[in-house]
Amino acid sequence: MSEDSESAPDFPLCDTLILTAVSSELDALSQQCKQFGISFKKRHHPFLGSYYDLGLIGFENVIAVRSRSMGPLGYGGSAELASRFQRATGATSVIQLGMAFGMEESTQQIGDVLVSTEVIPYDHRHYRDALSENGYLVNYDSATRMNAAEKTVNALRQFRIEEPASDYNVYFGAILSGAAIVHSSAFRDELVRLVPAGNHRIVGGEMEGIGLLGVTKHPIWCVVKGISDFADANRDRIIEESREIACRNASHFLLSSMTSSNPVTAAEHS
Repeated sequence: MSEDSESAPDFPLCDTLILTAVSSELDALSQQCKQFGISFKKRHHPFLGSYYDLGLIGFENVIAVRSRSMGPLGYGGSAELASRFQRATGATSVIQLGMAFGMEESTQQIGDVLVSTEVIPYDHRHYRDALSENGYLVNYDSATRMNAAEKTVNALRQFRIEEPASDYNVYFGAILSGAAIVHSSAFRDELVRLVPAGNHRIVGGEMEGIGLLGVTKHPIWCVVKGISDFADANRDRIIEESREIACRNASHFLLSSMTSSNPVTAAEHS
């Protein structure tokens, strides 16, 4: 290296990495940080790009980042973004934060919060020719349920038990995740019916969690999202209002836990 060469700037280090996918998710996090008195400073790194420094929350240094588009695919999708930032920052906890679709409109409400105990990657499916109406059959047996970070889930669950008061419910369970944009209750119900059964009931679905599965060998991730719709024909009619409620409540629940006496990410060091 010549004497004129400049050393590469240091990567920002953090304990917890929060990922968002769209502007409404990032905006809600920013607004909730203001409510909690948490900093939300935009930074830029020449290799990583833009990110947001939330400083020290509880015992953890926290960084947030937004992907370039919804879903796991492409440069800046959740898969690439999570891997790039986790390796650079050394984060030991990765939270996918934002909005998701719910499963049971009779029991769940817009704004209720979902926490993944598992992610079901439903894109892992087989299509085979068959004498059926559409000429093929779909088999979801390969959509193996993948466990979320147990310590993070347990800490969030314990926080909810100790401080249950809020204007939203919190559901812990399996979350469907794939690259498809689902606005079809028939497809939603097909997924629930055909993916492998498990001990944890399916509480909702979304698009980014599947991108976290390859970040590390052992799971350090968890999905925390508010219900914005039920993946049905009503979605487009309600989404402008419901997405704000969903994103706000998800951010509120996560930050409430992180700023409590038993913060969510502190469990990683126990």
